Amino acid sequence: PSHLYTEPGTYEIQLTARNRNGCPSDQARVSIEIFEKPTANFEFDKPQTCGAPVEVIFRNTSIGNMDNSWDLGDGTLTDVTELTHEYFDIGPKTVELIIANQVGCQDTVRRTVDVFGQPLASFTPSILQGCERQAIVFTNNSIEANRYVWNIQSRETIEEASPTLTFEQQGNYSWQ
Repeated sequence: PSHLYTEPGTYEIQLTARNRNGCPSDQARVSIEIFEKPTANFEFDKPQTCGAPVEVIFRNTSIGNMDNSWDLGDGTLTDVTELTHEYFDIGPKTVELIIANQVGCQDTVRRTVDVFGQPLASFTPSILQGCERQAIVFTNNSIEANRYVWNIQSRETIEEASPTLTFEQQGNYSWQ
């Protein structure tokens, strides 16, 4: 038979063996100790800065753990309880913590640490010289940005990735 234990504790199990011909029965006993399953959890603090390197502090808030196994998402593996780690590359890092209790029961948690890059503004106009009323496409080549504000001489600011503009009058225009 099988039985599912849903609560931690010590349980006494007894087996009585009998036969049909009247021989005396026999008993066997064993104690089984059921441990609480551990719960993996961690928190991290990362400065709200852009660019790498960046130092991240990890705090293990797991319950019931004896062993810890960290994968910090950049090839670094460690078994310490809490740590500070420096990331040298930008991009998301999937951090995994696997914990185990004294009898090997495990739990796993994963979180993403985003290491943001420093925005770099760059664009290319479709032409540098042209005629009145000619449409000019401003191709945005920026990296590590998610919001764009264009300031073009004698125009209101524009907030789109790659605008197309027509200059109605001749002249020299500056933009940024």
